[in-house]
Amino acid sequence: GAAGGPGGGGVRGGSSNPALRAEAEAPFRVVRKFGYAALAGSAGIGTLTALLKSVTSVFGAAGAGSFAENVQNLGIDVAALSLFGFLLNSELKQEKKQLARLEREESLAELKVELGSRRRLARLGSLRGFARPVIVAGSEAYVNAALAEAASLQADLQQRGVVVVPLAFRVDQDKGLLEAMPLEESVPQDRWILAPVRTEEWLAWLAQQSEANGIAVGTDVYLGLRMDGRVRASGVRSPPWAAFVAQLAPTDGAWGSDFMAGFDGEIRM
Repeated sequence: GAAGGPGGGGVRGGSSNPALRAEAEAPFRVVRKFGYAALAGSAGIGTLTALLKSVTSVFGAAGAGSFAENVQNLGIDVAALSLFGFLLNSELKQEKKQLARLEREESLAELKVELGSRRRLARLGSLRGFARPVIVAGSEAYVNAALAEAASLQADLQQRGVVVVPLAFRVDQDKGLLEAMPLEESVPQDRWILAPVRTEEWLAWLAQQSEANGIAVGTDVYLGLRMDGRVRASGVRSPPWAAFVAQLAPTDGAWGSDFMAGFDGEIRM
């Protein structure tokens, strides 16, 4: 494919660097962090100054001012320090949470799939800007049922750029590992169904994310991505295909452009 297309070298959906993507998602975070830190620092200096004046005023030091006034100023400075410290801490926590999500998405983007009947190998991330992958992972019965439900809405889903990555597995109770199972011969592999490649890497990613989110390893799950590669939907039930049709915009024309990315669904943190 051409550079930038599925299987090409470029990525339309944005930078693959989590830090750069975080900055693009929250362009004013640096400004807010700097502002909160500066204000907290100023409030900290004010708190120390008011504290010293309060102590010296008790002993009647010259120029210390009245004790009541100093205590009032101390209370104001402590309140300001607490407020801006809280805001800065909240901003840092949000940044950490965002970076963790982006790192998960980037590790997912590096996993491989086969495209079409020619079985061309591509990174999942190379589909950014062109498709909305829905990963369906779980028992063979779960995956087959989800594919059957999707088939009845295939035309509508394809119009919205949805492609399905089915990954059937079983849990090895003795080893505590997941083992991939091959797709049924009746499942077509075309632009609609993409086969995961190097399934041990897919299963390792799933196990890691299950543990991070407090979900039992081996649980049937689905994960729907936006066109820019960010997670927009996930769950432990069958994918809500009808809801995807209702919520997602068609990808033809301007709807498939980065300009319309805001209509691609809310980001899951």
